[in-house]
Amino acid sequence: MQPFCVITADIIKSRKYLNAKEEINNKLDQLNKKLKNELFTSFVLSRGDEIQAVLNNIEFLPEVIRNVRYYCRPFQLRLGVGIGYIEAILDNQNHNSWDMNGQAFYLARDAMDTLNKLQRKHSTPYKKHYPATYLWSMNEALNLSLNSIYILVDSIIRNWNDEQWETIMLYESLGTYELVSRQLSISKSAVQQRCDLANWRSIVAVEKNLKGLLQRCND
Repeated sequence: MQPFCVITADIIKSRKYLNAKEEINNKLDQLNKKLKNELFTSFVLSRGDEIQAVLNNIEFLPEVIRNVRYYCRPFQLRLGVGIGYIEAILDNQNHNSWDMNGQAFYLARDAMDTLNKLQRKHSTPYKKHYPATYLWSMNEALNLSLNSIYILVDSIIRNWNDEQWETIMLYESLGTYELVSRQLSISKSAVQQRCDLANWRSIVAVEKNLKGLLQRCND
């Protein structure tokens, strides 16, 4: 039976945003269009300040996490990830993840609850109200690996400013500094500087290695 990956995201301090529901729904529309080939169910807002989706394949997780954070800006997110099985369904055409059930959903909720508890403790690297990622699966080695790695990945990404985000995502899409410089009307050296200051090459390497790890867990 194929394991699925459920991502549940909690919007941090959502009450401080005016018209948050309308704005986040517009952002989710863009996100779902970008990730339509990677999603089993689209990201949907529910319970006022939580969004959720199911991935087609667990190996897409690192890419999806970064895209969720990018498209949902300026909202800051806590991400609870669950990898496991879901109850049998016939198709995904009209399914909303909030109406579904199964092990992966329980694990995602447990991951979110654990993250919230960790953020209330002063002795952990999970600072209160900081965007962070936490994962639960039935594979203890995978949990330890991904949760350790994302402590560092999250600490890098939360310092990216809007210019770095736009430059990085364009570079990933277009593939060269020259094309990005034309798109943004800045020099190639400025493009490279933004990517370097964001430690983009390190993030790419980490995501590639995580994809390989998740592929092995999916075999």
